[in-house]
Amino acid sequence: SYHDVLRERIFKPAGMHDTGAEPEDRVRARVSIGYTRTESGLADNRDLLPWRGTAAGGGYTTVGDLLRFADALLTERLLRSAS
Repeated sequence: SYHDVLRERIFKPAGMHDTGAEPEDRVRARVSIGYTRTESGLADNRDLLPWRGTAAGGGYTTVGDLLRFADALLTERLLRSAS
């Protein structure tokens, strides 16, 4: 599946352990909760998010994993520089 390819070909080789696009019903550690403004004040936005992340968004990551992704690109673990 799309999600398996991301995990096996990008996240794992880059060492991105806190990144993914798991379904909302799976408990994920270290994920912040977003909020949206409503008429009665701020409300948790989890009900407004897609059920599972897609290529258009909805995935999650950490700043540490973003650094690992950048490092994996710069050290050619994900792509050769010619690509």
